[in-house]
Amino acid sequence: MRRNIAVLFGRPPAARRPHVLLGVTGSVAAIKVPQLAAALREFADVRVVATPAAKHFFTEQQLPPECRPLLGGCRKGMRRRSHACG
Repeated sequence: MRRNIAVLFGRPPAARRPHVLLGVTGSVAAIKVPQLAAALREFADVRVVATPAAKHFFTEQQLPPECRPLLGGCRKGMRRRSHACG
């Protein structure tokens, strides 16, 4: 039986929603990231940061729209791929 995360933790008011940064590496567990991000969105603002290896297990389009952009893959000395990389 699947429980609703918002029921377990309560639904905070929109102005007081927690911010969650979901970091993902290249393990097979990354397959569950879209589902986890959607469940966390029920009570928090979520952003996803993924390594290039993690991106082999899911696509940006599989994430809830509010969790995008999918970031990651920046290393020192490499070209910037996103404004959030540095």
